[in-house]
Amino acid sequence: MNQYLEQKDVIEYLLASDVYVTPYLDPNQITSGTLSYALGAGKAVVSTPYLHAKEALAKDRGILVEFRSAEAIADAVNSVLDEPKRKARLEKNAYTYANQATWPKTGARFLAAMQELVDEHKPVPAPKRKEAPLEISRRLKSNPLIAPQDAEPSQDGFEVIGTINAGVAKVGDETILLVRIVERPKKDIALATDAQMIDLSGPLPRLTPLPPGLQPEQLIGMAYFDHHREPPEVVIGYVPRDLPGLDLSDPRTIRYRNTAGGFTPGQLEFTDYLSHISHLQVARSTDGEHFTFDPAARVEALDPTEEYGIEDPRITEIDGVFHIAYVAVSHLGIMSALMTTRDFRTFERRGVMFQPDQKDVVLFPEKVNGKYVAFTRPMPGSFSRVLGVWIAESDDLVHWGGHRIVAEPRHRMWDEMRIGASVVPIRTDDGWLELYHGADRMNRYGMGALLLDHGDPTKVLARSTRPVLTPEESYEKEGFLHDVVFPTGHIDLGGGRIRVYYGGADTNVCAADMSIDDVMATLVST
Repeated sequence: MNQYLEQKDVIEYLLASDVYVTPYLDPNQITSGTLSYALGAGKAVVSTPYLHAKEALAKDRGILVEFRSAEAIADAVNSVLDEPKRKARLEKNAYTYANQATWPKTGARFLAAMQELVDEHKPVPAPKRKEAPLEISRRLKSNPLIAPQDAEPSQDGFEVIGTINAGVAKVGDETILLVRIVERPKKDIALATDAQMIDLSGPLPRLTPLPPGLQPEQLIGMAYFDHHREPPEVVIGYVPRDLPGLDLSDPRTIRYRNTAGGFTPGQLEFTDYLSHISHLQVARSTDGEHFTFDPAARVEALDPTEEYGIEDPRITEIDGVFHIAYVAVSHLGIMSALMTTRDFRTFERRGVMFQPDQKDVVLFPEKVNGKYVAFTRPMPGSFSRVLGVWIAESDDLVHWGGHRIVAEPRHRMWDEMRIGASVVPIRTDDGWLELYHGADRMNRYGMGALLLDHGDPTKVLARSTRPVLTPEESYEKEGFLHDVVFPTGHIDLGGGRIRVYYGGADTNVCAADMSIDDVMATLVST
């Protein structure tokens, strides 16, 4: 049969054979798959002595003959056919040998060898974890301060799944939190007669009639700000869970690849949509611990750059005006925008600050060398993809330049995958103290600190070698995204102490008190 054969055909021919012959010409032939099959089938084998055959056919498991000798092959085959007892002996030896080389038995021997090595070497004790200074971060006993059940959904059909990443400000005697409210369509409701399906096959999601007969458990809800409507509004639609090309492995996103070969943006093979949508709402407190939502103070999506909502505000007071840098998310990307307020009752949109992809923007509380300064975090999607902290400068809070790198993730440390600015920088006698967030390879988020030069904030004087706050409590370890401590702002408690507010497990607003001196004591000079 002068052609390549399927495995089943090879086996069929082997089982029908009296003698298997491999007349390879090269002594360095390393292996032969059909020789392995022949041994497994328990066949008498005649072979030239290439590497695989010399080992496999030793100890009377086959007959080896010299290379390039048709006469030697003929004599060996005839001897097998003429001597039934010899043929039977070769077949038995071949099968016994091959039977020990099956995958289950090979695997068992491998495990036994590894266990023998383990038994010969005592485990090396894990190094003791270096602890942060005693009570450097004292969590509030009332944590979480705000949970999803404390917020009302913005419309029927939504459920709140996160109250997180609040911007923080002090207005007179009030502590203000501008809380990110994360919502998604409910899963356990009867579908309305006018429920609609979302068509993902085009450049933008599009509402179409929902086919009859589908049950809620067969669908996943999706919401977005439809700016083409009059008036524009947030709409809810549904996508079949069994839609070919749909990937729901990440609870934060709906990833879709058009298997029919339709639209994909740019050169991507898939498109990402958010499984939720966010807006901001003001919560007020007189003690910085017990908060009440202000139903009249809400900031929602306004234009196409906020298609999937607005997120993660950072608030800086400059000359009596509160400047709020926030994240706007749409199919155009992730960008940073700015709005201002004096009372947290009305807000003025200032537009996009930094084009996609950019987030974690935090304004300094005062000018440096006569210029406004902001931390930024570019998110490059090509080449090295380093997600570090940068700085930008501006004369008017509108036009930005002077972009320079400040700090990068550090290999094999708690912040090795990504870092970003978190709280408004704190002026100390030694420099600007910035509490930032970082994530490791297990996507575990913690908080650390940078000390920057007063006159040149791109100059890092010292940095945390270990985080000063890590996920330890259940409300930080279990939630929409596990193992997350995500700081977003602080207030001054007096006496050199601060209260840092942070998102726990992408679900709750939490807080921890700490001393600036204790944080500074953890820093190591660079």
